[in-house]
Amino acid sequence: MPSDRKSIGKEPASLEEVKELNIREGLPNVLRKLKEGKNVTIAYLGGSITHQEGWRPRSLQWFRERYSNAVIQGINAGVPGTGSDLGAARLNHDVLRHSPDLVFVEFQVNDSGTEEKNIKSMEGIVRQVWKKDPHTDICFVYTLKEGQTEIINAGNYPPNAVTHEKVANHYGIPSIQFGREVARLEKEGKLIFKGSNSSLEETEGRILFSTDGIHPVTGGDQLYADAVARSMVIMEAGIDPKPHVLKTPLYRDNWEDAKMYDIAEAEFSGNWVTLEPEKDLLAKQYAEIPTWFSHLMKSDTPGDSLTVKFKGRAIGLYDIGGPESGQLRVVVDDNPPVLVDRFTVYNDHIRHEYFYLPELEAGSHTVTFTLHTETSDKAEVLGNNSKDFFENPDKYKGNVVYLGKILIAGDLVDQEKGSSAKG
Repeated sequence: MPSDRKSIGKEPASLEEVKELNIREGLPNVLRKLKEGKNVTIAYLGGSITHQEGWRPRSLQWFRERYSNAVIQGINAGVPGTGSDLGAARLNHDVLRHSPDLVFVEFQVNDSGTEEKNIKSMEGIVRQVWKKDPHTDICFVYTLKEGQTEIINAGNYPPNAVTHEKVANHYGIPSIQFGREVARLEKEGKLIFKGSNSSLEETEGRILFSTDGIHPVTGGDQLYADAVARSMVIMEAGIDPKPHVLKTPLYRDNWEDAKMYDIAEAEFSGNWVTLEPEKDLLAKQYAEIPTWFSHLMKSDTPGDSLTVKFKGRAIGLYDIGGPESGQLRVVVDDNPPVLVDRFTVYNDHIRHEYFYLPELEAGSHTVTFTLHTETSDKAEVLGNNSKDFFENPDKYKGNVVYLGKILIAGDLVDQEKGSSAKG
């Protein structure tokens, strides 16, 4: 498995170039600390594939076994169903405050923005990490979803991996294509990418990779962890510790200033209720996982509003959605109002979610979010998932929002004093 030092600035074009590992500038600082038996913190930033008990704990255990003299702490900063735009905003809270030596970044499956937006947010993650500590190493990892093994076996990277590679190439960040071995085994008939929980690997001598086409089960988890192990061994040799250099950004308005603020920083009007974990089961559920909410703000009264003033280019909210979710009427500066539906196709159950408004011109902005008087056509939103709606119509009658965090690319302005607030 050769390294790819010569491919900087070059996108993969053939199967031979879809390597499992692109070393680039490697992981010189953390690997030296590991080999010297020092204390090391490894953070795993990503979506549900990282959050679940899969490749993350398996790779962490491999690190602990290979570098048994080092004391290694792992940080689970995976949040299911989220992309690099939220990752950039929550990075300081979920990762950087732990002073990591290595940050794995996994958003290949979940990123859903435009190429430009995804580059801006991935670049923002990189620049935030190295502004905090230029000795922290970063490694991009590319997981898979159903249909992407065919892309790899045709000699190409999946679309988001192509986008992320542009950032990796620019900054010299190593990347590991988790799907290279998975695609090879599937092509050779040794792996079933999506199957049932029956023991296909035993009855047919093949590895069952997943049951849903996205999240690996035992065999798939191990394949991902093995890719990390092989790559680390290759990168151990011949690289001296050094600080990373922040090059001229690909986008000057990248999201290196992305931040996450507590929802209480907004200015509220109306009958909002604060849901504290000690008194409310929903708030308790989402406070028990460190990457989520310390409390929630709830409104079920149309006309209730919150106003946020900020200096920057993007704003959004991190919230909880469910069957009773309503719509927010949003006014940005003096522009006409728009509706943002907080009921989604997934809201036949309670789940965390988030949104950003379209990016704005850099500058000072005032945004007001108001609970709209009407909900959307929830049966239409659910579409093919609307069976539960017709069987349990009362479950969907509410008009409620549960808000947890403010997301900003820029700086929140103190709502009373007019000065910038810290995220």
